[in-house]
Amino acid sequence: MGVGFRMAFFEEDGSLRSVPWGRYMRLYEGDPSVRFPEYAGKAVKCVSVVIELEDRIPLSVLRTDFFITHFDGRGRIDRTKKEEALRLAVNMVDPDLTEPGQGPVIDAHQRLSAKRYRDRFRWTPTREEEAKIGRRIERMFAVRKP
Repeated sequence: MGVGFRMAFFEEDGSLRSVPWGRYMRLYEGDPSVRFPEYAGKAVKCVSVVIELEDRIPLSVLRTDFFITHFDGRGRIDRTKKEEALRLAVNMVDPDLTEPGQGPVIDAHQRLSAKRYRDRFRWTPTREEEAKIGRRIERMFAVRKP
């Protein structure tokens, strides 16, 4: 058993563009040789799918994530937006191990960070987009052992 990763960008016309997982990870990690000039200055809806594999044959979908990738003017990951997303994600975690409600002040910092993160860096697919993703996944599962 193993795990496979699939990645796709939603184009402005609504079509899905497959992107090799390794290429996206190099982009995310800041590899200067990886860029997408066609997305320069844009925020692109992305979907990643984690798939359980056996002998390289898809068995089941383990996880699907819908997020927004922000590109800079050169078609690379926008570092400022990446840092903002990471900061908000960290702020969603409660660093204080005390019981909630102890004290007179209600700290809404975590909830506000979570809302900002969802609003700026996540997206919810429409039914049509879900259907496109589903068809793409079904094609992956159409592969059978020889």
